[in-house]
Amino acid sequence: MLILFGLGGQVAAAQSLADCPGQQAGAIPALGKVSAYYSECTSAHEASAKEYHWALVINNDSGNIEISRQLSGDFVPSPANQISIGVQSPLRFGLRDMGNDYSGSCTEVISVATSAPQMDGNTYCGWVESVAGLKIVLIGTLTKGTFVDAAISTTDTDGDGEPDGSDPTPNGPVAVPTSSPWLTLLLVMLLAIWLARRYPLEG
Repeated sequence: MLILFGLGGQVAAAQSLADCPGQQAGAIPALGKVSAYYSECTSAHEASAKEYHWALVINNDSGNIEISRQLSGDFVPSPANQISIGVQSPLRFGLRDMGNDYSGSCTEVISVATSAPQMDGNTYCGWVESVAGLKIVLIGTLTKGTFVDAAISTTDTDGDGEPDGSDPTPNGPVAVPTSSPWLTLLLVMLLAIWLARRYPLEG
């Protein structure tokens, strides 16, 4: 069991993200009367190398929203798998209350507070970063004691929709958009016209 506490702050660089697999709502019995939103995305503890899943937690005892890291077996139901961002960077994690009119993706948040009072209608952003700079980003809007529009994402360097932690080639190749058949036909026609003018038929 581990609920982490810290200070506060903000700002950050955006990076390409992909959805974490296995997102679900559940409980963490060891923490008491809480509900949690978590996924298969993890980071490794710097000393033990154990993989911890990150969760947004609604704590009914404290009246706070919290960010927490837990081992798989601490959740009910337990995550089925783990997608690791690597070793967690010490103190590079946190949570921030974004208010009730936030429409962003939480990628700019670098607050290192780990809890905030529950405010119905407010959106909460959580984040964690590895020593290599890979991230897990959590977002959820509190509505009548539960999270709506909740989502967890993680770094996807090549933008192919596959999290770096499970991508065999996280740095590429990047998918190249293909042209439409009409554009291809137009280019062929223009090439044919140019060739006809450049090399006119002699009759």
